[in-house]
Formats: sequence, C-alpha cells, structure tokens
Amino acid sequence: MSKYPVITNVWIDIFPLDGMPEKHGIQIIHKFLLLFSRLMVQLSVLEQQVHLYRENRPLYEKYLLIFFMVTKFGRNIDTYKWKKRVQKMLKKYDYDASETIVNFWSAYKFREMFPKKIYDMGRKALFADLHIIIPVYAEIVLEKLYGYYKEIPEPDKRFNQHRIEIIKL
Repeated sequence: MSKYPVITNVWIDIFPLDGMPEKHGIQIIHKFLLLFSRLMVQLSVLEQQVHLYRENRPLYEKYLLIFFMVTKFGRNIDTYKWKKRVQKMLKKYDYDASETIVNFWSAYKFREMFPKKIYDMGRKALFADLHIIIPVYAEIVLEKLYGYYKEIPEPDKRFNQHRIEIIKL
C-alpha cells in the first residue's frame, strides 16, 4: 500500500449535437464533405494529436496515416481554416428544425447520428451520488455505440481512447 494518496481524475464528456439534412442524397453528400474536412483538420495536426496505433482503428486508416506521416503531407494545411469550414457545415442545418442530429467530432463519427427524439428533454438518472440528465432513450445510444454494454469487457477487450498527458506548470 502506497503512503501517498491516490489521485484520480474526473472525465466530463460534452457532446455538441448538430442538425443533419433529412433527404438521403443530401445527407450522403453532407457526410462526405464533413468527413473530408475532418480529415484535413486531422492531417494538419497529425504529428501532434492523432493516435496512430489506436486499437480499433481500421487497417486502411492506419496505412493512410503512416503514408501521411512519412510524406509530412499535413504540414502546410491551415488547421484553423478547415476547423472553421467544418463548423460552418455543422451549422448549416439548424438543430431546432432538424429531425436527425449528430455528435460529429466524436471518435464514432456518424455512429453518433440519431433521431433527435432520442435525446428529447432528457431524464434524471443516478450516477454515483449525483442526479444527472441523460438522453430519454440512453439505452439506444449505448447499444449503438458499444454493442452489449451491460457487462464489463474482459481486460484484453477494453481500450481507452483518451490520451492522457500530465503537464507540470
């Protein structure tokens, strides 16, 4: 047993939800443009922020990232310009007028696209000692993102997508 206290961190996830177009063809084009712009943002910060060896990353993505790292393709991409472009696209479809919403910046991309009624006004749930607001149909969100989420996976099946870095000031 350590003589020093254990320091733990609290993670708070904030999920910005944006409106999506309803027409299938327009939605496909919008998704493509968003993904392309997100790729440009990620390429511009590739060497500093992208976790190349993330466990669940598809093989084709790993090869593409290696190619872009070796060629240093992203060095001349204006991160700010591409982030502004993504933000403009995400604001194109008004949240209040949309039936479908997305948490686009998540690791799950369009797997986090749901009918807005999933979130509705929310409902209270107990988390540790806190009462928090969760989506009305939280189970649907959890099932879509994590599959069977009610049991803790075996240690070799778990992965942490948060990159932790301690910065001493």
